[in-house]
Amino acid sequence: MLEKGLTRRDVLTKAVPAAAIAGVGLGALAQQTRPQGQQIPPAGATPAAPGQVMKTMAGQMYGDGQYQLPPLPYPANALEPFISAQVLQVHHDAHHMAAVKGLNEAVTKLSDVIKSGSYEQVQLDGLMRDISYNGGSHMLHSLYWTTLAPPAGPQNLPSGAIAEAIDSQFGSFDQFKAFFSHVAVAAKGSGWALLTYEPISDGLAVFQVGDHDMRIVAGMRPILVLDVWEHAYYLQYQNKRADYINAWWNIVNWPAVTDLLTFFRQRNQ
Repeated sequence: MLEKGLTRRDVLTKAVPAAAIAGVGLGALAQQTRPQGQQIPPAGATPAAPGQVMKTMAGQMYGDGQYQLPPLPYPANALEPFISAQVLQVHHDAHHMAAVKGLNEAVTKLSDVIKSGSYEQVQLDGLMRDISYNGGSHMLHSLYWTTLAPPAGPQNLPSGAIAEAIDSQFGSFDQFKAFFSHVAVAAKGSGWALLTYEPISDGLAVFQVGDHDMRIVAGMRPILVLDVWEHAYYLQYQNKRADYINAWWNIVNWPAVTDLLTFFRQRNQ
């Protein structure tokens, strides 16, 4: 356990700057706990107030002095036929949980090193890599579950602010979809495709992430993420990553994406 006065937020934000996730540090996120009784709105539903999605997700990612596994915001079979219940359960209960456990263990070990005053660079480098890797995994997976929703039919298209931003940045939704899909398919080995909000230009950008390493321009805020690690699809789609990506578009939770965009825009004012 961390000693009183030295929290996980302290370790992450003061000792390990690399653990900050795209301008929204894990420590900062952990402070944004949801009000008593507040829940993430039903998957696919428009949030009651801007920022509800991020604040609720952050509250579920951390509690009682530990990073924790947020519950799925829908039943395990809710995304079928596009993602099977088996795939979702293995992905959430095993892979995401392993990242949460690894993050807690690495932060505790780093705290012990800080308190001991004995700094061995090899040990520090390893712990910081573990925190960056597991912290990125925890953040990205939490966003992944949040930005999925039960199938809304063949016309699962964005509307409102996110649709306008996509049209402005990419020309049309079809052009954005083609580009984002290409970035996701082309990821070498394990990784992610991200749609991010860029606060300086008040625009959008697409990035490819290797493993869980958030090496993107400082300040970028992910608002839509697609996991293309094999554990996200192999049990159902085998090596056909493109088929999984095509199916994923049917279950994107556009109201949640819109809420995230609105939240970050408001913080940028």
